[in-house]
Amino acid sequence: MLRLMSVSYKTPSPRNLEVLNNITFSAGVKEHSIIYGDNGSGKTTMVKLLLKLIKADSGYIDCPDGDLIAVFEDIESQLIFSSVKEEIESTGRDMVNDEIISDLGIEEFKDKSTLELSYSQKARVVFAVSYLSGKEYMILDSLPPDNKINSVISKIAEKNLRTVILFMPLDDKRNYPGFWKTYLLKKSRLNNYNEN
Repeated sequence: MLRLMSVSYKTPSPRNLEVLNNITFSAGVKEHSIIYGDNGSGKTTMVKLLLKLIKADSGYIDCPDGDLIAVFEDIESQLIFSSVKEEIESTGRDMVNDEIISDLGIEEFKDKSTLELSYSQKARVVFAVSYLSGKEYMILDSLPPDNKINSVISKIAEKNLRTVILFMPLDDKRNYPGFWKTYLLKKSRLNNYNEN
């Protein structure tokens, strides 16, 4: 289980701005969540806390070591190799026989340099590498609206292939089938969110 218990975080001195205040959140294996929030609401800070890239000021974070991977909005910085083929092969998985790779349409541009790709194609490659890593918990922070990625996220959730936690802007109206716990991150607090 992935958990944040009463977690608070402020930006470092001299600003000391409260970003998260007493946040409690959990996601068990095969539980899917969407956390909505405006820009600057603390979504990326939550992701960084879960990845242990920053340390909480207070509270407790329980994160399964080695079983968590994140895809951030800054797609270009997550591409390591110069070609799509190298990116996919870095996972140690065969891109020819994988349904998710096929659904993402990566075969169409598998022999291209990553520099030649559109932003959406780059996002598909980074998403594929994340999925092929085999980690149980996939955290997706403000992914671009891409129909193929959205379709794959739906498939992963419907078939319970991974635990998916989406961090999305408040005005993002993408819908994913299946059961999703939804939250609203606003004014440093996380609350259940039901849009009716």
